[in-house]
Amino acid sequence: MSIWNKNNRISSAPDFDYDVKSLFLCPKGGDGGKDVPLKEGAVTDIKIEVTSEDGTIQHYFIHVKRLSAKDAFLSDLQLSVGSLTPEFNPDVLSYSCMSISYYKC
Repeated sequence: MSIWNKNNRISSAPDFDYDVKSLFLCPKGGDGGKDVPLKEGAVTDIKIEVTSEDGTIQHYFIHVKRLSAKDAFLSDLQLSVGSLTPEFNPDVLSYSCMSISYYKC
C-alpha cells in the first residue's frame, strides 16, 4: 500500500470480530510495538503478529510505501471541451488536445 508523504508513521487501531490477546507490528529489524516509523520514499515491510486468547499465533504481512514529496502523479485529467490524446494514463506525461467548434452563420 502507498500512503501520503505527510504520514511519517503507521499505528495499529485493530477492530476484531473475535477476542485477541495481543497484537504487534514488527517492522523489519524492529522490536515490535504498535507504532512503526516510515521513511520518506521507501517501502517498509511490516509483519503483524496476532495472538488469540487460546495462544494461537497468526502472521500477516504488509508493505507500506511512504510517498516522497517528489512523487507527483495525477489520478485523472478531464477537459471541459475537446478530447485528450492518448487517453489519460498516470504514466503518460505528454498529451494533445483537439477541439473543433462549429459556427452557424
